[in-house]
Amino acid sequence: MTPYGFEQFIKKVMEANGSTGVSVTKPSGDGGIDINAHVGESNDFFAGTHVKAQVKRWCHSVGSIEINNFRGALRTTAKGIFVTTSQYTRAAVLEAKHEYKPCITLIDGGLLSSLVVRSKLSVDSFK
Repeated sequence: MTPYGFEQFIKKVMEANGSTGVSVTKPSGDGGIDINAHVGESNDFFAGTHVKAQVKRWCHSVGSIEINNFRGALRTTAKGIFVTTSQYTRAAVLEAKHEYKPCITLIDGGLLSSLVVRSKLSVDSFK
């Protein structure tokens, strides 16, 4: 799957899990944001919340530098989600949950696999 194909696939995963208005940014010059979306109306607490996602189809771990760079690309009104096919370093997890900075939700390869299975999506159509 190409990196842009992976972004398209994550768009479908997000839609299948209740996100609305999901759009993938252009392949380059996106300013660090790959996907824009909103939390669906079925979520009573966060419905309508603007979500921005960074997605990485990587084999190596995502570190704190990537998390911090992503946070810098977020607007103050958006919730951040970082999705990877790999895993996060301990420093990345600490940075994402920093007490004095906006929290970023981390989805690693294991959780992503669970979301794909629960969504009943097929990877084959995105190669």
